[in-house]
Amino acid sequence: MTPFWCRWCPILVALSAAAQEPKTPPQLPAGVTWEQVDAPPPWVAEPPTAMARFRFVTAQQSNLQPIATDNALACGERDCTQILVEQFAPAVGIEAARQLAATAWQEQKICRAAVCFQGNVGRGPGNSLATAWLLWEIPVRATVDVLDPALRGRAERTLLRPPLPWNKVPEAPDWVAKPPRRDGWFAWVLHHDAEWPDAARELATAKARDEVGTAIVQRLSSLLGDEVARRAADSGLEDLQPVARALWFRKLEPPVGKQRYATTAWVHWEVPVARIVEAVPQDHRAGVARLLTEPT
Repeated sequence: MTPFWCRWCPILVALSAAAQEPKTPPQLPAGVTWEQVDAPPPWVAEPPTAMARFRFVTAQQSNLQPIATDNALACGERDCTQILVEQFAPAVGIEAARQLAATAWQEQKICRAAVCFQGNVGRGPGNSLATAWLLWEIPVRATVDVLDPALRGRAERTLLRPPLPWNKVPEAPDWVAKPPRRDGWFAWVLHHDAEWPDAARELATAKARDEVGTAIVQRLSSLLGDEVARRAADSGLEDLQPVARALWFRKLEPPVGKQRYATTAWVHWEVPVARIVEAVPQDHRAGVARLLTEPT
């Protein structure tokens, strides 16, 4: 009788060979090449618009140009997913946003690619910096059609606005303590803490609707009661919009347990007061508008 390990040996050898076979690194699509530039091209700050398309930019950096360009492509799915989830989640919620991002990735297209290499940016080994940018686009209709019809309009509206960048800061920006107010908008600032920037960004995105909604309900419940206040808040959250974003990443001295680093994410959110007012009884509308626009 053949020992069982001999019967399995060919399968194990095949699996081992497959596991060791190097994966083909992602490549730029046909017709797109890396543009060598001395500064960020204009489309990095302002992606050109296209009919029925949503365009955005991702970037990766390294001290070596080949690593920067390889990482820009290798991290493309992760970077695109992060941007798209952040774009959709305020309007449709985190789960629907993840569904949209997954659908969009299947339809994505790279339109432009550029890389900038700078030498002598610091002292010692690795004193160079290469930045690689990719301009992506997704089709709006094919992306939002996976949603329930009631959510499609909200998702489409979010794609009319360009992605809001995260500003890296050395301390809390001035708008955290005193967010600027616009007539007709309810403003609220949230902060979330984590060890690493990606985790802080994820928390800020996932919790925004619930926490801004809670802030609105707290303002209105004394006038409307919790149930009516919640319905009004939900109506306003259909147009929840980020106005400013900031990330503060720092090393902890001394460490807190095993945690050596910390990141704080701040987001200034706005909700149109008119949408909330329309969802409450006529005799309470003036009071609701006043409660949402007066300083805390």
